[in-house]
Amino acid sequence: MNKRIYIICPVRQINKKQQEFISSYVEHLEKIGCNVHLPYRDADQTDDGLGLGILEQHREAMLSCDEVHIYFDPNSAGSLFDFGMAFVLKKKIRLFNKISKTEHKSFDNVLLELERREHMKDICQPDIEY
Repeated sequence: MNKRIYIICPVRQINKKQQEFISSYVEHLEKIGCNVHLPYRDADQTDDGLGLGILEQHREAMLSCDEVHIYFDPNSAGSLFDFGMAFVLKKKIRLFNKISKTEHKSFDNVLLELERREHMKDICQPDIEY
């Protein structure tokens, strides 16, 4: 069975450099056989006046994925919302852009810690809790 991956990334405020990087990453995943949900490509972004329809599409896609890969941009409100969904659903999280640890509590630090824990599960016995 092919791995199903949900991509969290900026949509409304995405810049050209980010979009090229994300598209290249997705192309690689698909080339190696992954099924990828890329929000700006795979979900109808038509504004219903609330954004609720878009969120419902993303929720359904995330429910059916195996992993969530994140291009983290702290200025993307939609990404923060999607990250919250991934956290609640206890999805395996992978970062695919470079972020740095901050000196204060932040989503950056939370993401780095969650990724570290996933890495530990991958290299250690899978039945150990971290």
